Amino acid sequence: MTGCGEWLMVLLVILLLFGIPRLPQIGESLGRAVKNYRRASRGLDEVVVKKRDLPEAEGRDATKEPGDDR
Repeated sequence: MTGCGEWLMVLLVILLLFGIPRLPQIGESLGRAVKNYRRASRGLDEVVVKKRDLPEAEGRDATKEPGDDR
């Protein structure tokens, strides 16, 4: 794991590279990226649950109608 000193060093390097005026823009971009990642992850979870709940997952043939004995 990273210690407090390492985080301070990373922040110092970011300050030197981008400057203080750009930090709010960078923070906003990171926040948007995390939000989009969570939204996509949640959407993927919903797709997996829907796929799991399909009739095929229970061993039934989804193309057959109930009572069709072909």
